[in-house]
Amino acid sequence: MASARAPVPRWPSFAVLAAAAAYLAARWDSIPSRWTIHWDAAGRPNGWSGRSWLGVFGPLLLAGIIAIFFEVVGALVSRRSVTDAAMDAVNAATRDLLRAMTFGLCLVFAVLAVDLPLGPRLPPGALVALVAIPIGVTLVVGTARISDALRQVRNAGHGAKIEGYRGLYYSNPKDDRLWVPKLSGMGLTINFAHRWAWPMMVIVAGMPIAMAIALLLANCGR
Repeated sequence: MASARAPVPRWPSFAVLAAAAAYLAARWDSIPSRWTIHWDAAGRPNGWSGRSWLGVFGPLLLAGIIAIFFEVVGALVSRRSVTDAAMDAVNAATRDLLRAMTFGLCLVFAVLAVDLPLGPRLPPGALVALVAIPIGVTLVVGTARISDALRQVRNAGHGAKIEGYRGLYYSNPKDDRLWVPKLSGMGLTINFAHRWAWPMMVIVAGMPIAMAIALLLANCGR
């Protein structure tokens, strides 16, 4: 039997937000009265924030709320699995993935909350890397841990309960359903072996992209 891994702790996410808040509070007098927080597609500033408690600490507060929400979701994962106690390892790995994602998100919010008003003004490439690297590392490590947990379940003789589940996605040609319960038991996911899977993915992913493009074009036309 594989040795149990130490769970991903929840405190680093809140620690990085607290550190950013403490730094901003200590540098309060150095924070400008107004700074840019958003740019349009041409690189022109079109959004600003000011030196107020909400303007300075608002992003950190939002990240804290998101972190608490993910922690609640992680707790529910442990109690609402679609299977039974045989899935404990998978539930733990899913909870760890959520915590890792939360830490990456909080790190991004913390850096931006400090960098935008105080500098050193990260270049666009660094900002993209700041978002992409934590997400990429989280997905790679999280997928590996969930896949390892699935192997534990199969090795324990419960493979029938997780047939079709492959890390972060579901693919089972024997299952004629397009939408199936998620591995955590919360919500639905697509059966990628279904003939309508990819058309549905295009629709689901394309709608918000189309809305974003429409809003961008509308703003550029003003």
